[in-house]
Amino acid sequence: MKKLWLKIGLSFFILFFVVMVVVGFFSGELMKSVYLHMKENQLQDDAKILLTTTNLENVDLDQSADQIQATLKPLEDKIDARITIVDRNGHVVADTKEDPHSLGSHKDRPEVQEVLGQGKDVGIATRKSSTLGYSMLYVAVPIVHNGAMDGVLRISISLESVEKAVHQLWLSLS
Repeated sequence: MKKLWLKIGLSFFILFFVVMVVVGFFSGELMKSVYLHMKENQLQDDAKILLTTTNLENVDLDQSADQIQATLKPLEDKIDARITIVDRNGHVVADTKEDPHSLGSHKDRPEVQEVLGQGKDVGIATRKSSTLGYSMLYVAVPIVHNGAMDGVLRISISLESVEKAVHQLWLSLS
């Protein structure tokens, strides 16, 4: 009789452990997805606020590159995001983390393509940054000047915070 209870108890424990691992995995993936979606929405709002506060829709990107860079540079230490201004041809006009003249064309970047090439109101992409070397979330919104698309304001954040939050969930479940 004791062996039967031992077998039942052990089977129950193994089943419970497997269920907890599966639930933990799906919870982690769900949390990552929800957190990413929240960050996307936050970056969209941040980009729209930046468009207004920096007055980018009232300046010609081709004529005002130095002025735009000077406006964005002080933001480098104040926000935990990278801001890049790209003109309609894909050339980087300004950037808060790198010298814009050292950056190549951004016309082929998926989030920029969605806005410039497909005419969407927002472009979103997640990928490893070729400049910085780690995974980033990118959100791009159009800059409209005198009724025409003049370029893109792109804001990006490291996905390290998302990965840390998922890791914390795994630790709390174990």
